[in-house]
Amino acid sequence: MQKFQRGKIVHICSVVPSKKILNSQIDNFDEKDKKKIIKQTGVEQRYVLDKEKEKISDLYLKAADETLKILAWDKDSIDAIIVVSQSNEFRFPAMACYLQGILNLRKDNFLAFDVNLGCSGYVYGLNIAYNYIANGLNRILLFAGDITNEVVNCNARDTAFLFGDGVSCTAIENKACKSYFSFKTLGEGYDCIIAPYGGGICK
Repeated sequence: MQKFQRGKIVHICSVVPSKKILNSQIDNFDEKDKKKIIKQTGVEQRYVLDKEKEKISDLYLKAADETLKILAWDKDSIDAIIVVSQSNEFRFPAMACYLQGILNLRKDNFLAFDVNLGCSGYVYGLNIAYNYIANGLNRILLFAGDITNEVVNCNARDTAFLFGDGVSCTAIENKACKSYFSFKTLGEGYDCIIAPYGGGICK
């Protein structure tokens, strides 16, 4: 277990895309089955990226703008951007570097990098940020986001009704706060959740 005495989440902003999908209108399941799944999961609607109108980077920037507006942080006071995602908009550069440039953050003594993780990624991202805070950084923006709709099987009842797209921006500051992290990895189960690189299941 890792313990931290400093590092505090001061704001979280979440942004979803514009396209809404009602689970009751999914075509490839009969009505009885749909009603049963919706009742069991409680998920009635999801939001997915409309690729003709928006990109995941648009969502990141919207989350960043809202976060900086609410906190009124001086941009020069930000020390790092970390982006956790398995839905890279482009092969390179890192999305964190792209955001640093678009947001016009400072260049010197600034960290910007991506982390390729899915479900557990947010917790790993927090842990990384807290390690940097413990070593002297003052303010960090942690982004997490994925376009899961591209890789889940839209014909499988255990996934088709659950996953949507979205991003978040978490602002972390060097303030006194106790935090604890404990990790467990089951890498031998890799084949239970796998998608080929660059490929999608639903076309």
